[in-house]
Amino acid sequence: MRAARTSQNCRPISLEATKIGSSTSSSISFGLMAKSQLARKELLKELIESNQIKEPILYSEHHEGDGQALFEAASRLRYEGIIISKRIDAPYRSERAEAWQKIKAVQKGRFPVVGFIRDPTGVAALYLGKQEGKQLIYMGKVGTGWSRTTSRKIRDALDTVVSPKSRLSKQLKKPKVLGLSRSSLLKLSIAT
Repeated sequence: MRAARTSQNCRPISLEATKIGSSTSSSISFGLMAKSQLARKELLKELIESNQIKEPILYSEHHEGDGQALFEAASRLRYEGIIISKRIDAPYRSERAEAWQKIKAVQKGRFPVVGFIRDPTGVAALYLGKQEGKQLIYMGKVGTGWSRTTSRKIRDALDTVVSPKSRLSKQLKKPKVLGLSRSSLLKLSIAT
């Protein structure tokens, strides 16, 4: 395994792990695949700290205890949910398994649609904004969660209000995004 990272504020690093005496690329040295998730996480923490690695790599501490309470706290804080939940004694698996879970928090709200990207039969993504004082700012995009029929209906409605410039206070620098002359409020349930 080989990884390299560079950033303006960080020195470049290069990491290599190979199984001694083996030419297969699927093996990882020190038997890491057989180690528990918690043991691998401790090794990762040591690697990050000993190399003084900073952002954009962030280490998340391990939390044990009441998973439901942690999920409810994440939902109250409007986080995406518990993005990776793993059994601490589970060995590494390259495919998804029951030991690995992504638990999503569903957030609801109304957002102005400020742009979109066409696809051959409808829309590929909707770009959303939010009002902050007198400013309409870009908030994010939504690209899934609707049927082909709904996608076509959204496209038909948005095609009537396409504009060379969006209503955002600060224009997006995304050439494929079509701006809208007026925004429609969209009620969304978002599970990331």
